[in-house]
Amino acid sequence: MDYQVADSQRLPAELLLAMLHTATQIALPATPIEMQRLQLSAPQLLSEPDQEIIVNLTPQADGSITAIVGQSTNQPWLQATIQTNAASAEQRVALEPILARCSNQATLSQQSNGVSYGPAYAGLERIVWNDSEALGYYTLDPFQPKQLGKTAFTPAHGAIMLRLASEFHQRHGLASEFRKLGSVQIVADCPAEGLVYLKRAGNSNHLAILDHSGRVYAKFQGLSTHSEATPVQALPAPSTSQAPSDAEQILERFFYAPRWQPTLANAQSTPQVGKLVIIASAESQALVSALCANQTAAINLIWLDSTLKHPTIPTWLVRSNDPNALSHALAAIGSIDSIYLLSGLEQASTTFDLGHFEQQQERGVLSLFRLLKALQEQQLLDQELSLKIITANTNHVVANDQVQPFAASMFGLAKSAAREYRRLRIACIDLEQHDLAPETVAATAAFIHGEAPLAPLQEVAQRQGQRYQRILEPVKLAPSNLAFRKGGVYMVLGGAGNVGFKLCCYLAEQCQAKVVITGRRAITPAIEAQLQSIEERGGRAIYIAADMSDLDSMRSAVATTKQHFGGLHGVFHSAMSFEYTPLNGLTEAQLYQDLAPKARGSVVLHHALVDEALDFKLYFSSGEAFTGNIGWGSYAAGCTFEDAFAHAERAQVNYPVQVINWGFWESERDQYLDALKAKGINPIETAIGMQAVSRVVAAGIPQVMALNVADKVLELMGVVLPKPNVASATPAISQAATPIPAAATPPVAPVAVPLVTSQPVAANPQNQREQLYGYILGQLAAVLKIDPSRIDVTSELTNYGVDSLVVTDIHKRFEQDLGSMPVTLLLENTTVAAIANFLQQDYADRVAAFFSPMVAATVTSQATSNTHEQLIDTADLFALEVGSNQPSSATQPPTAPASITLLRQIEPAAIASELDRYGDQYAQKLFPAWKQNGGSLVNLTELDANPQLLKHLLVNVADKTQAEVWMIGNGPPLVLIPAIGLTAPVWINQIQQWAADYRVIVIHQQGYGMTDLTSDISTAAVAKLFISTLDQLGINRPCHVIGSCFGGVAAQYLTQAYPERVCSLTLCGTFNKNFGLPDIDVSELTIDQMIEGAKMIGSSINRDFDAVAEGLASDQAQPIVEQARSLLLKSQCVSPLVVMRYITQILTLNGQAWLPRIQAPTLCLSGNLDTIVAPETSRTISQQIPAGRYIEIPGAGHYPFLTHVDLFEQAVRPFLREQEAQLMSTLV
Repeated sequence: MDYQVADSQRLPAELLLAMLHTATQIALPATPIEMQRLQLSAPQLLSEPDQEIIVNLTPQADGSITAIVGQSTNQPWLQATIQTNAASAEQRVALEPILARCSNQATLSQQSNGVSYGPAYAGLERIVWNDSEALGYYTLDPFQPKQLGKTAFTPAHGAIMLRLASEFHQRHGLASEFRKLGSVQIVADCPAEGLVYLKRAGNSNHLAILDHSGRVYAKFQGLSTHSEATPVQALPAPSTSQAPSDAEQILERFFYAPRWQPTLANAQSTPQVGKLVIIASAESQALVSALCANQTAAINLIWLDSTLKHPTIPTWLVRSNDPNALSHALAAIGSIDSIYLLSGLEQASTTFDLGHFEQQQERGVLSLFRLLKALQEQQLLDQELSLKIITANTNHVVANDQVQPFAASMFGLAKSAAREYRRLRIACIDLEQHDLAPETVAATAAFIHGEAPLAPLQEVAQRQGQRYQRILEPVKLAPSNLAFRKGGVYMVLGGAGNVGFKLCCYLAEQCQAKVVITGRRAITPAIEAQLQSIEERGGRAIYIAADMSDLDSMRSAVATTKQHFGGLHGVFHSAMSFEYTPLNGLTEAQLYQDLAPKARGSVVLHHALVDEALDFKLYFSSGEAFTGNIGWGSYAAGCTFEDAFAHAERAQVNYPVQVINWGFWESERDQYLDALKAKGINPIETAIGMQAVSRVVAAGIPQVMALNVADKVLELMGVVLPKPNVASATPAISQAATPIPAAATPPVAPVAVPLVTSQPVAANPQNQREQLYGYILGQLAAVLKIDPSRIDVTSELTNYGVDSLVVTDIHKRFEQDLGSMPVTLLLENTTVAAIANFLQQDYADRVAAFFSPMVAATVTSQATSNTHEQLIDTADLFALEVGSNQPSSATQPPTAPASITLLRQIEPAAIASELDRYGDQYAQKLFPAWKQNGGSLVNLTELDANPQLLKHLLVNVADKTQAEVWMIGNGPPLVLIPAIGLTAPVWINQIQQWAADYRVIVIHQQGYGMTDLTSDISTAAVAKLFISTLDQLGINRPCHVIGSCFGGVAAQYLTQAYPERVCSLTLCGTFNKNFGLPDIDVSELTIDQMIEGAKMIGSSINRDFDAVAEGLASDQAQPIVEQARSLLLKSQCVSPLVVMRYITQILTLNGQAWLPRIQAPTLCLSGNLDTIVAPETSRTISQQIPAGRYIEIPGAGHYPFLTHVDLFEQAVRPFLREQEAQLMSTLV
């Protein structure tokens, strides 16, 4: 046998399959068959060399055959049902689209996960894959196809199919002990050399054996494990007599170390053509000459700080410290296809000279930043553009690397740029000095030309001619009490920040440490309170104001520390500048400021400490160094510099230098905490983080990433998860817990793969729609981990847990198969049916190409030569019955009440507390039960009774659509419309104080609170909802309307579309297009940018409250601003995905034409400190409305009705009284 596990010979499941197939061919010669409902066991141990195996075939009354393979019929190893079929039409799969979609690749060996493959089974040589499919290349021993007689489906063919499935699962963190197989079809003799294709569909896999032309020979459908929905734990907890604590379980899978591993070349498919610009300085002259040699591209050279010129190539000489020089050169060059930016290629240096550092920043990260700005100015980022960044010895790749770190900040900035500018493809290529030698430079140039930039960014290195890529691998770090000295002296740079202060407290508690906190600012009362807190925990603490960018200042801080405490034992660098700013809005001054703590600050700190005898120096970096998300480009740049510098510094000092790349830490004010947790991103709790610090210091590990996230998030960051530790061989089919008789085994229905019929499917739109339904349901089911049959194609996706975080995954899956999609795909098409309709109407060509028609003539077993073949895409390869798309009773929305439902009436004394609790009740998911079971029907007479009570209502405004309403008072109707994503509690002051004079009404628009979400959430639809609700409430007279921010946009539309229904209009901090900002082309946005935009709204809210707090006296700021902030954030009772849908409405909105049509008297209000919508926007709107006026509230921000209640009332109340009196006089 050629199949061994732990030196034992085993009988693999694939051999049992081949034996069964051979037996059926003998029993049913020339009869096409299909093996269904297969239940297979684990590989069986061979107790005897000549052990007898029985294949039992039993005909059944329905024409099927029950098959058992094993030692006896009572001890089955394999059970199946055999069905006879008509001959299948020959199929050929289009291979090129598969290869285009699969960007990952790996070469396999004869050893995999404990399985040793002998010569006859080591057939799978190479695989390529993506998130949902894989393609493997195999070559079998020439003897193998003859092994079992006439049939050419051998155990080796089964083995390569199972091995591909196992390799795919292991790369996606899924279990790989396969248990069930829906069906097996062998349609022709399988070749000895060919391909095996895998399609992930829902919770199972479909596989096919192909030849190199794409012809199909065999299919496995519905291959699944015992627990497909549960990913394998990357690092299982150790086996002990006691269950580990929660903290220990987290720390077991908390650490990931970077490593560079050899990889195959990622060859560029086409030679360099078009116009190539090379930007370099004099030390790169030899490499530049080699890059220019034998090139068909039109080359332009830009030399930084050099007088070099090329005799035949257009050359531009610029000074690296001139911020406009690159822009001028690129403007003169014109159109560009590719750019090479060479930096940091000078000979190795160990001095870390600050002057040299500043020069290299100019030639490196600042030149990259200026290049990006220049490309943006020239509109070159609107087209496909390739950028290759070439450095030397900037990364620590192999053991003897002498790291030159000064160019490393370019990597972090490039990663963020690659995500922000979706048409910019970037490759970061790190060479070594040996590559620049005369004898190797030509080969180096060929390597650079051949490296293909991949989205979002390709980061590679070359050492001694070998290509490397960085991966992250899980590591375990043992607990230790030896990391810190008792009473030790530790300096914490940035110790007054969130993580730094937690560390200081931990050191005080654990080892009664003497802590020195440094920071740029002078000491404040808040810092004094922190020092006192540290001392209360058993430590001692002082604060030293020191500028990290100034060497004399830092040397003085070190000297003061030693003088005060008698020594210095360890240093933590936790200083940072952390501000969200997309590159599009980042200035050079801000970039330099953001870089300073981690770039220049690290170099200065090295010189200040170079002669100290430390126990350790620990840099606090971030996982952003590996991801580079949109908005954090300058922070990521600082982190990549810091990481590289620590590697370089380690060789120059006599103490350990370490780096922790932290994940997301817990904080008191994170409004996205629940959403991040749902996505698998868990905040680092203080206790866990401090234990991590202790373990890292004690272990002495040079660099480690520390974070608490799900396996899927790790894979996106480049973590290579360990393969599962299984007792039996893998790939294999594991023994079921309780064997099920074949006749009783239900079929394992493949899901999410479109239907292949015997007729051309693309010619029939209905068939194509069914294909689309199957495909869309499969993608949703795979991401949401639910049975696709649960999804009603007409129900809102938010009902199934689709939010702003998972929508990114779903969107990218569609783009992977169908090409670039508009960012609004899942925001404007919110049901399966709507998505299918959109794709059929707007992307008909792509859909037709993806669901390529297959013509399969009806044939019999006697006429197989008449089968018709046609090239098909993989969507048509595997057959299934698409389930009924009729809504099930479980997913039908409840029938709306006939009129008005009164949920509750709230006494005046309880109004404030009930409104404050509203957000908590939303978070506790109480609303669905209220809608289903709560309240009682009331008529208008009953509704008008007890006007002093706050009434909480559900109003039927359309078939099966309800609007949530809060109403109090019996005076003139006053409609309050909150800002985007906010609900009634933000109007808490007006609800309580104005009810004596007005009937105060808050109507929640579509998707807010308990108001049903509808497919149309346009401004017109929102206005119609309001009018319909008012009609149902019996309010037909003109209303006073107040709208805040986006609520003011709806108010503007309502006023100009229904002028007879509006008495007066008050607009607070509103706009009429795109938040008053410059125009944004939604079609150019990526889904990642849309997600970041949604996050910016939350950040802007906090910035606005902070601005207001700074303007108030200190004794006023805390109670007023913090209470208002808390109330507002709690009132966000709207799905983030719904908010994103409204954002797309805002980004495409232009209400300029409404303004002259608004005839109602209009008051435009703005706080002079508003940081969300500039006051000038409100002033401009007031000037364009015929009866407009403007008032600015001093000291207020975006929400004056929350923070400056009295001033808001003084501005609005007289205006309302004036307009009400005018209306009454008109009526008289």
